[in-house]
Amino acid sequence: MTQPSSTDLTSSNDRLVTRKEAAAFLGFTPKTLANWASSGEGPDFILIRNRARYKISNLYRWIEEKGKDGINLAA
Repeated sequence: MTQPSSTDLTSSNDRLVTRKEAAAFLGFTPKTLANWASSGEGPDFILIRNRARYKISNLYRWIEEKGKDGINLAA
């Protein structure tokens, strides 16, 4: 019997991406996301073995929230 793949278990918006992937998705550098994380800003993330991981759905939500607030997202 084959085991289900991770894509079968979660939707693509719940997939976890690295800080580098999240930064590319948002159009910022990984360092900017790291700075935001250390100051409590930026999109929500979780730590797995001391490495930040971002849910795609959280990135979309963060973009929507910042757009509604009219906040300048310049790095």
